[in-house]
Amino acid sequence: MTLEEQLRDCARRGELNYLSVIPRDPRKGGGFSVTYSPATNCAHSFAEHGDPVEAMKAAIAGWKPAKRSRAEPKVVAEPADAEMDFG
Repeated sequence: MTLEEQLRDCARRGELNYLSVIPRDPRKGGGFSVTYSPATNCAHSFAEHGDPVEAMKAAIAGWKPAKRSRAEPKVVAEPADAEMDFG
């Protein structure tokens, strides 16, 4: 899949929330760092590559949906006593 196809697919599904391309210091090897975040959860993926297009493709392809727990919510507070005075 080309980068254009990946971007269009993400946009069509509403999954293009954040895409950052940052050039790295050439004295430290150069290349590009890319971060991709979808819109449906707080996950993100990261990729580095010498070619910015390949780095973007890898970051988008590397994102995996977070697994959600189906466990019952934990009670963290006791119910208020009806006789308590809050005034």
